[in-house]
Amino acid sequence: MTGTVVTGANKGLGYGTARRLVAEGHPGYTAARSGRPVACTDLPADEYRRVLDRAGLPGPAVELIVDADVQIARGALSRTTGDLSALLGRPATPLAVTVGEALGG
Repeated sequence: MTGTVVTGANKGLGYGTARRLVAEGHPGYTAARSGRPVACTDLPADEYRRVLDRAGLPGPAVELIVDADVQIARGALSRTTGDLSALLGRPATPLAVTVGEALGG
């Protein structure tokens, strides 16, 4: 199963994209850290491209986001390499920890 993840859906472009998906009736899930409902669905790349375009994103941003989504669905982020920790010079902080801290938890 693949899906679409809208990051930064609380404001800006992410918010606009998420609202568009909700308005179009896509089924939703709940954000793990915030507990707020978030609409999402599996979209083929061409349909996702159309949704982002209709939401008003610039063409290069649409292509970047769609390509990233396709690559993630193919497993591009499914392995841990340690590259980020090496680049940072310290252990990387898991996303769930960072979001939890930002939400006061």
